[in-house]
Amino acid sequence: MPFGRSLAAIFVERLMDVLMLFMLLLWLAFFVELPPQGVLVGDVDVVLAGQRFAATTLAVGGLGLVGLLTVGEPAIQLMERVFAKLPIIPKIAALLRSFRAGITSLLGAPLRALGVLSASMALWGGTIIAVGCVLLAFDGLPHSLVAAGTTWTLTITGMTVAPTPGFFGSYEAFCKASLLLWDVPAQRAATFAVVLHLVQLGFTIVLGGSALALAGVNLRRVVLTSWEKGDKAPPPTL
Repeated sequence: MPFGRSLAAIFVERLMDVLMLFMLLLWLAFFVELPPQGVLVGDVDVVLAGQRFAATTLAVGGLGLVGLLTVGEPAIQLMERVFAKLPIIPKIAALLRSFRAGITSLLGAPLRALGVLSASMALWGGTIIAVGCVLLAFDGLPHSLVAAGTTWTLTITGMTVAPTPGFFGSYEAFCKASLLLWDVPAQRAATFAVVLHLVQLGFTIVLGGSALALAGVNLRRVVLTSWEKGDKAPPPTL
């Protein structure tokens, strides 16, 4: 897959994730009884911050998609004329055209778009069920799907609003805060947060590493091959 089309696919996938998060935040705000002061971590109301972030990202991303699909090519041509003397402009234009082609291909089929939405909903639902399974492994923790959904929504919101390398620290802080809503003792909530993070991280490493090994490739080769297949710009420095 060319780099630009791959980037377009990732962009759409991230936008779908934000849409799922926005739906979960709406569910959390309107159908789950929360403390009147909100869910505070430090001075941050996680639910309010997450709703604003998700709504802003959806609005900006949606406008960006519309602009890219409607005036993308004229804008790229104008950039090439205005900045024709800059040697990097042809490379940027090639990447933008590849990105636009990828977006058009991904969004051009309504049934495919419906499939993407359905897959995203199934993935997020499966993740919430997995969180519920880990909750079941601890005595004294709430075991309902509502508790699992609340825990995952607040955790992923915190990771999004306050990201850290590998999400270490932010993941545990917001996961622990979500369990405090259910009157879970702080030490047990912290233990659960660490275990859940390590389980998810380990699963990702094992699954991704196995896939790379079976394919006989490494990350650097994947990126270099992607550029060679369709983009005329040099690969990024790795």
